[in-house]
Amino acid sequence: MPDRALIGVALALTLLAAGACTTATTASAPTSAPASPSATSTGPVDPAVLGGRVHAAMVKAGSGTGTVTMTGSQPVTASLKFAYPNGQNQVSQATFAMVGSQIDAVYADNGTFVKGLPPALATGKTWARVEPNETDVVSRAVREIGGAASDPRAALSAFPGGQAAVVERQGGTTRYAVTAASGQAAGPVPLDLSVDDQDRPTRMTVTLAGQTVTVVYRDWGAPVKVTVPSADEVGALSLPTG
Repeated sequence: MPDRALIGVALALTLLAAGACTTATTASAPTSAPASPSATSTGPVDPAVLGGRVHAAMVKAGSGTGTVTMTGSQPVTASLKFAYPNGQNQVSQATFAMVGSQIDAVYADNGTFVKGLPPALATGKTWARVEPNETDVVSRAVREIGGAASDPRAALSAFPGGQAAVVERQGGTTRYAVTAASGQAAGPVPLDLSVDDQDRPTRMTVTLAGQTVTVVYRDWGAPVKVTVPSADEVGALSLPTG
């Protein structure tokens, strides 16, 4: 059985890029951004503006999938799928392999749910509910860090007053390097984001504590099914306090 602290660390690093944004789980992502030029513009833009543009393009696409790879001392791989069934709020699922286990995380309007933890942590149920105010390492990793891939606004919001500068254009893809405002910390991680000619993300890379996480997006508009667990499948997340 994997050590729960190790689960939390791997979740935190992976979900930094692999989590999903919903109205219920990610308060830090901005709900709107000022109007801005499209991806064809050449000048730098505010990261929040870029995030709003990308989010609008993802909602317009309706659905998508992705993969996550994390290199370093604890390699992790994950698959993503996400959709916008009501045209705005996202329902998503991340499935990833780490420390010998497979973990599933589902994000929906009615909550955040995790499957694959030791049964004792989910009080004997298949899924555990991640409560919004819990402060344990697993809850924090799933709930608070899980916003950056399926809604890149969460990562871009870490650079207030900074800029996203175009560093490359090739084959309809525009790559941005995101930097902090002068005199401020450089954000939690170095961030590199590429978008296609419709502002949909194609790749995002973040680096944290010697670990590099890369998210590759694909299958825009493809049919995606995310099943939210029923109430009788869900138990409370129960972690020892000692």
